[in-house]
Amino acid sequence: MRGLAPLRRQYPTLKWIPSQNLHITLMFVGECGDDEAYSLRERFLRIDHAAHPFSITWKGIGTFPSGGPPRVLHLPVQEGSDEVRRLHGVINHTLWKEKRGGRFFPHITVARVKGKSGERQIKREMLCKLGASIQGGSVVDRIILYRSQLRQNGACYSNFGSLSLGRQDDLEEK
Repeated sequence: MRGLAPLRRQYPTLKWIPSQNLHITLMFVGECGDDEAYSLRERFLRIDHAAHPFSITWKGIGTFPSGGPPRVLHLPVQEGSDEVRRLHGVINHTLWKEKRGGRFFPHITVARVKGKSGERQIKREMLCKLGASIQGGSVVDRIILYRSQLRQNGACYSNFGSLSLGRQDDLEEK
């Protein structure tokens, strides 16, 4: 990921997401039991995913929340954000039949701020300066449903099903 190195050096105490785990969260379900998880998976695998793969780009660095102490550093999706929003809407409708959650903002989380000391160390002006050179892009060609199960040593994530965009015959089950 071009441009993140200066930020990692400036803010080493943040919980940085490993590059291989970077992704766009289209929907976060939260805690649910096995029956609900399998029901959601069944509905997920029936999503109309006839959309074709598309490209996204990101530029700069953003924070959540936008006001007050930052808790999350993210890469805002620039090109392709309309397609990402459409996928979010399709998933939301297929899984719930009604709008769930607040406003959706396409982004890639790159770091989380832990504790009050972490919040105090982040200066938005420095973030903007260091983050100005961050840019990149990727092709979105699949949607993966991850299951998160809490363990004593943290969450364990597993691929619970995936859909390849534009290919009806390529359903995976794990």
